[in-house]
Amino acid sequence: MLGDARQGEVRALRIRAAVLPNPAAPSRPKSPPGAWRVVVLLVGLLATFAQLSSAEGSKDAGPGDGSMLSRREAVERRQADVATRVLELRAGPAADPERLALLEHLERLLSQILDELARGEELASRLEAARESMAQPPEEQLGHRPPYSLAEYDDLIEQLEAARRLLNGLEEAVAEAGTSVEAARKALDEAERRRRADRGASAAGARPDIRDLRVEVAEVERELRRIQLEAARRAQQARELQVTRLRDVVEWVENRVVPDPDELEARTARLDDELVRLSQRREQAELQLQPARRRWELLVARAAEESGQDSALRAETSARRAEFVVLQKRVALLGEQIERLERARVLLERRAAVFAAEKPSRSELVQWDDESAEALASLTREIRVDQAEQAAFAQELRTLEESIGTGPDRSWQTRRAKALRETLAVYEENLGSLEAGRQAEEQLRRTLKQGLGSFDLTERVSQLGSIVRDVWRFEVTSSEDRSITIGKIAIGALVFVFGLLVARGFTQWLAPRVLNRARMDEGAAHAYQSLLYYALLAIAFITALRIVDIPLTAFAVVGGALAIGVGFGSQNVVNNFISGLILLAERPIKRGDLVELAGTYGNIERIGLRSTRVRTGDNVHVIVPNSAFLENNVVNWTHNDRQVRIRITVGVVYGSPTRQVETLIRQAIDEHPKVQKKPEPIVLFTEFGDNSLNFEARFWVSIRSLIERLRIESDLRFRIDDLFREAQIVIAFPQRDVHLDAAAPIPVQLIDGGEKERGPS
Repeated sequence: MLGDARQGEVRALRIRAAVLPNPAAPSRPKSPPGAWRVVVLLVGLLATFAQLSSAEGSKDAGPGDGSMLSRREAVERRQADVATRVLELRAGPAADPERLALLEHLERLLSQILDELARGEELASRLEAARESMAQPPEEQLGHRPPYSLAEYDDLIEQLEAARRLLNGLEEAVAEAGTSVEAARKALDEAERRRRADRGASAAGARPDIRDLRVEVAEVERELRRIQLEAARRAQQARELQVTRLRDVVEWVENRVVPDPDELEARTARLDDELVRLSQRREQAELQLQPARRRWELLVARAAEESGQDSALRAETSARRAEFVVLQKRVALLGEQIERLERARVLLERRAAVFAAEKPSRSELVQWDDESAEALASLTREIRVDQAEQAAFAQELRTLEESIGTGPDRSWQTRRAKALRETLAVYEENLGSLEAGRQAEEQLRRTLKQGLGSFDLTERVSQLGSIVRDVWRFEVTSSEDRSITIGKIAIGALVFVFGLLVARGFTQWLAPRVLNRARMDEGAAHAYQSLLYYALLAIAFITALRIVDIPLTAFAVVGGALAIGVGFGSQNVVNNFISGLILLAERPIKRGDLVELAGTYGNIERIGLRSTRVRTGDNVHVIVPNSAFLENNVVNWTHNDRQVRIRITVGVVYGSPTRQVETLIRQAIDEHPKVQKKPEPIVLFTEFGDNSLNFEARFWVSIRSLIERLRIESDLRFRIDDLFREAQIVIAFPQRDVHLDAAAPIPVQLIDGGEKERGPS
């Protein structure tokens, strides 16, 4: 379509063509009457093109649409005008070759536009017919009511696949037409740019009329490409409707196919006849194969004796080898074709079974689908291999045909070429068989897909139950002629989990009721509870194995592997595990004990199989491996009971009354309520120290934690200090005596504040 600026330019051209002479035309004394007729025709041509461009948007007009008719009539008038201009230009005394070539090209483009418009009308009719067919019931399109035979269903499938292939080609055609339109648009822009450049130039050789004609040709060519794109889109739309309609019909027919026994018998008979024919051909080829092998082997031996100097002998050997190869390939490929025909019979029977009233089970259909998928993949690989081998033989044949001469070995080279052609024919026949087999497998898979989707809810539940049963009975391994299935493993796991819960609940219920009533201390109760829990857990594990009939020997391999892994990679874990069992059985430490390990004081909170949890006085939990309690020295302050003896040392200055010191220390000890009277506390005068007279008090207390012991020691030290202060007894501190050797005069040195240094006086 022309824009407003372009339409104004056309009107200006009409006026200029009517009132001005052509500046590029040769000057003549008087213009002939035909010149004005040419100008009038040019003005009409421009008007016709404007009408043609304005009708561009009507893409979906039918064959009887006025817009389509007006476009065709406008193009016909314009073609007639251009043809008149071509005739007048040819009849002139001095025809311009370039102008004539452009007009002839323009005439051809307009003729192509007329052809495309006629094709567009036909495509519009097809599109309208396709739209009308969408509203027709499937029975009307198929010609009769259901049921439908398997052959009719296969014909519909083939039509659908063919329509899809054509649709793919039309999509590519639309893309190419769009590219052509874009190229034509760029060519038009370039022609207009050149025309504008010529108008602004003052060169003597400029020819504006030629530039205008080239622009006109570019515009018509762009219009042609647009019409071609429009036709391609209509063809694509019609094909899309056809594909949609065929797909709907196929889906509708799938549920109404009833295999005809007579049809199946006829198709089976045709397959049997083909099997007989191929078997006969294979037998004939096998009869010819052995003589061909012997002839070739004799020639090979003869060529070896004569050192292969005779070219005719070499040519005969190559020909005999080619004849043997073609027979060998024929025998092998005919055997494969026979196998594919036998497979085709099976596929036909399975397809008929899918459409039968009593369908096979879902598991059987799934198995058929898996087999067909594997066969389809194998056929695809064989097709690629055969195509590659066929290409290699074709290349060998081309090379041989180029080298055939006129010498004595020409006849043998010709026979070799003939054998190669027969080999290519054998491959071509086998590729056809492979393609037929591939299509048969695809038909079966398509039918199986429909069959797998046609099960109702009851059948689906039944099939799901069958799948679950198959999985439940799947044998993982066996031991002592007894199978170990997934179901047995699942039951064993459930029994073990149930035993785990029972063991945990029973031990937690037993501890406060039985163990505490037996007047056991907390540590012993916890140890017995842990041992009982692990014993019940082991019983649950063994019971689970017995219930599901899994012998312990089934875990021999696993146990051996675990033993190796434990021995090399889990030494510390096993060490701590065994240490935990020893701690629980021997009980060198127990829950609630106050222990000292590597300078850490704390109470035992829990003894596990791998580690022990210790809580310090700062309420910090320390996780200690069990092996540390067996491999290191551990101080258990409350192993048998909570009574411990504490020592407090104190030193007084020399000259202090020692008996009074003893009495005051004893008084401080007796006054503290946590100090036990029995055993009786004692106060010892331990030694005469360097700086003090040293005393030591020893007494017994009952403690539960480290902080309790430290608090008792602190209280006693405070009290001793108070009693010593009241009695004016001084607690000693470190002292040193300094002795001077005065046997010789002691040098004295005076230093003045204003002088840095003076000598001895």
